[in-house]
Amino acid sequence: MAINWFRGGKKQEEPQDYTIDDLFVLERYEEAETRLRARLKDNPTDLHSHLKLAEVYTELRQFEKAVDEYVFVAEEYAQDGFHDKGIALLSKAMKLAPLDQTLRFKV
Repeated sequence: MAINWFRGGKKQEEPQDYTIDDLFVLERYEEAETRLRARLKDNPTDLHSHLKLAEVYTELRQFEKAVDEYVFVAEEYAQDGFHDKGIALLSKAMKLAPLDQTLRFKV
């Protein structure tokens, strides 16, 4: 990093490539959503990215989209035999959409 001697010695900030977790911490949810969507286009079965996307949607207050992502991952977990994990995700979805009766039947 270079020091600009004519502007009080402040360091020039170089653009950084943040991870999705960094973007989440920095509360740059729109950018995180864009990057996760791009990642899911390449690998639509990446459950970790679907979960992160659900968290991003929750922070963006787009609860319907978050519920859809949680339900997708919960169903995938159930197919793989991880029923406890699936139920936990459906419980999160039920908190976001308490009036959705279909979620209760999926549990």
